[in-house]
Amino acid sequence: MSPDPYPYFAKFVTGQEPVEKSTWLTDLELMHHYTFSTYLTLPRANELQQVWQVEVPKLALAHAFLLHQVLSVSAHHLAYLHPDRPTLSICASQHQNKAVVGLRTAVPTISEENCPEIFVASSLLYICAFASFSAPSRDDQPRIDDLLDVFLLVRGMSDILNSYNDALKASKISILFVRGDATEPSPILSATVEKLRQFEVPNEFDPQTADICRESIISAVNWIENCVATTRMPDLRVVMSWSLSLNPEFMDLVRRNHPVALAVIGYYCVILHHTGQDHWFLRGWGKPILSDIMEKIDPEWKCLLEWPLAAIEAHLGQMA
Repeated sequence: MSPDPYPYFAKFVTGQEPVEKSTWLTDLELMHHYTFSTYLTLPRANELQQVWQVEVPKLALAHAFLLHQVLSVSAHHLAYLHPDRPTLSICASQHQNKAVVGLRTAVPTISEENCPEIFVASSLLYICAFASFSAPSRDDQPRIDDLLDVFLLVRGMSDILNSYNDALKASKISILFVRGDATEPSPILSATVEKLRQFEVPNEFDPQTADICRESIISAVNWIENCVATTRMPDLRVVMSWSLSLNPEFMDLVRRNHPVALAVIGYYCVILHHTGQDHWFLRGWGKPILSDIMEKIDPEWKCLLEWPLAAIEAHLGQMA
């Protein structure tokens, strides 16, 4: 059997419910909710209203996989707003399963003509990957492996779509690729950059591994600074795209619970936690992931997480 060419999709297909929870009436409610409310919560909605509210539904009506992904993100949003309706989370999963099946079929035939809907569907899939843990009725919390699955999805789809940048910038969704004006970095981004610059990889680790970690720290700092220079919402851009700054060797170190690699992810968790206060689909990720890292890291190296832990606790204290 040949290997799966798109392994990063597998984690986002859930076990099928025996009964279809989404009726035509439910789907109508979901599309109405998307065009009335959910689109306002999507990235840069104040600048991109025409795309999220009008162009995306138009594209979705012509491409079933995108339609299912739109309905999925709407169902996740409704589930977040209405914890008393647990079937909405099942609807979201069922629509996402169908969207992923459609994406698997569409990606091998990607072209300049169909790349816009593949880009939008993959973007909404990123959001749904986070949103799947946002429902108040959900008992379990995300763990670092869940975060790494999102990272691999972002990186995998980015590798495919990078060849179509020119076509995307000439399409009906071209405004998504217009760079915004530089903005003042938020205090949390500034603090994270400063702390990462001060981060020293201990000499106890082998030189090759240490170099991989140092390079990833430098890349992360550069990525944050680039986001600050090119968008009005750098915090959200950093959270959604930061994995693109990491190389595969570093990701492997995280999977193997290397202390320094885990610590660097801990710094990302600070941004994720703070940004989640303003974006429903990111809520409830930063602190649980950092707690999971604390359980996995060798006790000898828990000192590497002092600042991330303090930063999140300080923010929780301000909210109390």
